[in-house]
Amino acid sequence: MSSLSRTYNGFLDPEAKILVGERELNLNSGKKSMQVSNIHVEKSVGLEASTCMVKIKTQKIASGSYIPDFLGDLKAGAKIEISLGYSGTLKKVFVGYISSIDLEMDSLDDVTITVRGMDGKMLMMPNLKNELIKGAKTYSGAVDSILKKSYTGKFSGHKIKISGEPKLSVPIYQSSESDYAFVCRMASLAGALFFIENGKFYFVDMYPGKSGNKIFEKNNISKINLSVNLWGIPKKVETVSQDRKHYKQTITGASSKSYDLGSGKSASSLSKNIDGKITLIDGSIASAKEAEFASQVEQDRRNFNMVTTKIECIHGAPDYELGSVWKIDKVGKPVDGERMINCVVHDMTRDKYRTTVYLNSTRYDPQGGVLGGLGGMFGF
Repeated sequence: MSSLSRTYNGFLDPEAKILVGERELNLNSGKKSMQVSNIHVEKSVGLEASTCMVKIKTQKIASGSYIPDFLGDLKAGAKIEISLGYSGTLKKVFVGYISSIDLEMDSLDDVTITVRGMDGKMLMMPNLKNELIKGAKTYSGAVDSILKKSYTGKFSGHKIKISGEPKLSVPIYQSSESDYAFVCRMASLAGALFFIENGKFYFVDMYPGKSGNKIFEKNNISKINLSVNLWGIPKKVETVSQDRKHYKQTITGASSKSYDLGSGKSASSLSKNIDGKITLIDGSIASAKEAEFASQVEQDRRNFNMVTTKIECIHGAPDYELGSVWKIDKVGKPVDGERMINCVVHDMTRDKYRTTVYLNSTRYDPQGGVLGGLGGMFGF
């Protein structure tokens, strides 16, 4: 029996736990005939907010009212937490806030309540500010300042770390932007992943920089889709700016390193046609180190989606965390290798739980044998 199968008791009896505020929704009351018909959670390392959707079905209660008692707990803005698993072994997969509630009633006295939620980015979206971020000398420093000033206690923790980030020569302004839009802009400039995982705030390097020790279990893989895209990936990126002290001179800096995520060859090694150079013009750059950093950010951004992998699991599992590195093993090349999780989708119905995982890597090994691993698994 696999380790995940042991953890979740053979994947028997999928279960969910939903907390609104500090109160668990009691959805199994026979008297009110309520049940969750569908739970959908979708989260990613992208700049958009992660979301959840819960459908609750009930019937008209004995008193004649169509409105179930627990609807009073489902207020827009209320905190919502979702845990999924099997037979009493559950793990948290979503922490966020209710963004909308829909109620539908039909002629058969059936009531469907749909609750939608967004992660903590929802708290950062409404405001608009115009101000100087005092004391901030780096993009990550500006994000840390915003977090401490306005969101102390709103997140369960935070991790803010960008490697090789230069100190900036110009001040950082938040110009008619919400905190959400501002942090998204800082992430774009810093080449950062900005996401919230189970209530914890992350503003971190695009590539984890370490190997993963977690392996996808072959007997829990229903389908694998792998895509390699070399379009738009340059061999080199260079950033140019005018020197403010010596206006007849320019400041230049180029990308100098190649991050490895996965195994095999880089984009430029896979195709002789990848020999071009991208030149960026950025008037805010004031030093060669800043120019090198900006060039590396653009190079990393273009390489990020070079190899994308989609894994559909036979049995859902709540263990897949955003930004973590997992290994596909004993399936066969070119599929085998390390990948970073960039998106996770959980779907649970009354008796089924499924998980789909999307992963990225910057290396690809085309010199592989036949995919005997998958064929053997399905009996082809």
